[in-house]
Amino acid sequence: MACGSMAGSVLPVVLLRLPYQVKDLFLDWLKRSVHPERAENVESLIRQARGGKLYQANDNRRRGHGALAEQLAQTFDVFRRRYGLNRDIRPLSTAHLKRPEVGGQMRLF
Repeated sequence: MACGSMAGSVLPVVLLRLPYQVKDLFLDWLKRSVHPERAENVESLIRQARGGKLYQANDNRRRGHGALAEQLAQTFDVFRRRYGLNRDIRPLSTAHLKRPEVGGQMRLF
């Protein structure tokens, strides 16, 4: 609710990404700590949304693809609209930026 009252808020959806360095650590953590009995199911769901892989290094890596990814995106959109998080942000403007008035090269430090 508090997020919806912020002016110009936008809430994107990014599907869980497990690059090579993180995937084994995440799966081990899931099996040991969180829900050991659900670890295989969670891994299967991630793979379903990523075309059988835990990570994709292509343009579709943030959203995933397939029925599960589409269902997650639709559910997310429902809640984004419900809480008013689908508004466009204000356009960027350079009106308040000023060039420094320095003759010659500026100092770095």
